[in-house]
Amino acid sequence: MADCAARCERCAACHYVSLSLANEDCSWYTQCDLDHLIDVGANYTSEAVSPVYDPSTALYALGMALVGGGRVLLLVSKSETLLHVRIDGAALASAQVLEGVGSEPGFVPPREQRLDSNGELTIGPFAVVLVEMGVA
Repeated sequence: MADCAARCERCAACHYVSLSLANEDCSWYTQCDLDHLIDVGANYTSEAVSPVYDPSTALYALGMALVGGGRVLLLVSKSETLLHVRIDGAALASAQVLEGVGSEPGFVPPREQRLDSNGELTIGPFAVVLVEMGVA
């Protein structure tokens, strides 16, 4: 493991390693949730070499162009804490927000919310948001 980790340390993108002597495999990863590893057999051992928290990985974003010329931005929070989001060009835009909280999160309807004059929005844990960006 020490040799595998030492090679990882020389790469700026490597933060985690998984080693299997049975498969003669030293795999490198930029991101890894060590608390939720999948057992793939072959006696893999995983460890953090230089763990980092990159807040940009806590939010997934996908822009979409609609058939009628409109644009929407899909945001998906992968965080269990509040996220503060700023979207350039989205001042006062309308957003549909569905947050995965409460005793029955699947039954809470989405709420409409406006971004502020700076294009900022605070979303809750595991939220899914559709921001209407207007016409392209």
